[in-house]
Amino acid sequence: MKRIWKPRQRLAAQVAATGLLASSMALVPFTGSTTPAEAADATTNVLFGTPERDLGKDYEKSDDLIVSGTGDSDGFHIVTASEREGYAFREVTSLRRKDIDAGPWTGYVCTTGSGRYAAAVYMPSLWTNKPGAVYRGAFAAVVRLSDGKVTEVAQGVQLSYYSPGCGEDDRVLFSTSSATDTDAGDTTVIEADATTGKAVADRTITGQLTHMLPTPQGDYGILNGDLVKLTGRGKATRAQKQAELNGPVFALTSSGGGNLDLGLVSDQKSVISRWHRGRLSPLGSGKIGKLKLLPRKGGSLAVGDVAGVDISRAPGLKAQPFTGTIAAVSREGRLVVLRYVG
Repeated sequence: MKRIWKPRQRLAAQVAATGLLASSMALVPFTGSTTPAEAADATTNVLFGTPERDLGKDYEKSDDLIVSGTGDSDGFHIVTASEREGYAFREVTSLRRKDIDAGPWTGYVCTTGSGRYAAAVYMPSLWTNKPGAVYRGAFAAVVRLSDGKVTEVAQGVQLSYYSPGCGEDDRVLFSTSSATDTDAGDTTVIEADATTGKAVADRTITGQLTHMLPTPQGDYGILNGDLVKLTGRGKATRAQKQAELNGPVFALTSSGGGNLDLGLVSDQKSVISRWHRGRLSPLGSGKIGKLKLLPRKGGSLAVGDVAGVDISRAPGLKAQPFTGTIAAVSREGRLVVLRYVG
């Protein structure tokens, strides 16, 4: 049974609807009311004390869910919150190695396309100071969200905001890199089937491959400033160039039907582009650091400074204006987690 999560850190969150309401509380919902909604006690797991008013009368019928991770000395905690429960956070499981006592843990997590599994990379925070540890020192696991079952997939993997990589189905891509501060090295991509928690294949690419994304049309990533597609297996593995990019990438997501969305930095702006059938088309831009691109159920979500982004010719991509530092969004994009407040 899932435990009610009693956070050591406070969550700041807002629900995307119609208008921002000012409040000094850490938890402030978006509502259509002109009266500020009463935020829940910020030291509890409950985000909204009056969910029917804050989220709408049909909130108990919603399938929206947020999956996130946060670390402390007890481990890297995988937590979920569903709208039908008023976004009350519950701990699904805590990841750590019993044979390691090294203080706080840290990690990254993504949710597979079905929404049934979370994939995580995690390691003791102190290890991030060791040379090479972030490239090949973390542990990889798959978590079944319905009951918290943990299956360890691999160890010696990369710890990065772009790894693990989740896409439209239940495949997950982890990576390990031989990179150093002076050499890009090689990248080995470990493919796992989240339904079994087993690694099913690995492929090695020369160079530092980032932002790995599994899709029904193939696996993609960023290599040497290019969007690439991985082809072949074993020694026949190749990184096939799909498009040359004009700036560093901060996000790569899938919007279905072979459509890929990219967030990159160019000309001191955050730019959102759509790649489809060999063509890369810019959709617009926002202030640097103020425009994010995140995965959502059935597609992608541009959130933040989106006024200059045209999504009319980008099926599967939605846009949500927002002000604030965004840490994560729920699967349907209704809940935006701003930050953890210590």
